[in-house]
Amino acid sequence: MPTTQNIAPRKVPPVAIIISHQNLGGDVSSISRLKALKWLDLSNNDFHGLIPPTFGNLFYLKYLDLSSNKFKGSIPPELGALRSLKTLNLSNNLLVGEIPKELQGLESLHDFQIFNNHLMEGYWTNLRVFAAYENNFDGRVPSKLGFIYELKTLNLHSNHLEGPIPGRIFTSGKLEVLILTQNNLSCDLRLNWELSNPF
Repeated sequence: MPTTQNIAPRKVPPVAIIISHQNLGGDVSSISRLKALKWLDLSNNDFHGLIPPTFGNLFYLKYLDLSSNKFKGSIPPELGALRSLKTLNLSNNLLVGEIPKELQGLESLHDFQIFNNHLMEGYWTNLRVFAAYENNFDGRVPSKLGFIYELKTLNLHSNHLEGPIPGRIFTSGKLEVLILTQNNLSCDLRLNWELSNPF
């Protein structure tokens, strides 16, 4: 199997590394030495183990895609230091535990995808896309999702959610896609009428 041993140039630090769909494995922690990096895509490979906490040192990073690998353990709270991050995709891994509260400070984060893991909930105020299906979210759909005013896509299907769908999540008027299938939810018919008859 190929490894990442020699992917990083020594003289001119790159601003982007895109090596998806290459069947790569090995240790990726050395990438954190590339301080100028703005774009890192390691998706669809065979990386495993923990997500390196030292990725939190990539302060200029705007795009981080580690999806479709075999990373395990929890999401490192150190990623909360990536204040420039706009897109974070950790989907299709083996991640567990709660989403760290440190990530709530990522004010530039608009696209957060964590589907097909074993994670528990946590929410933000600036997201436009929140895809967290096939996780371990349980209890009711939190009404505080309604405070994500820019949210356009919310996908929470195949979790363990129950109870009513809170009307609050529709109040911003910007939500375009809502997927809550394969949960145990109920919906007030009056809410259905209001959504289908905005006038």
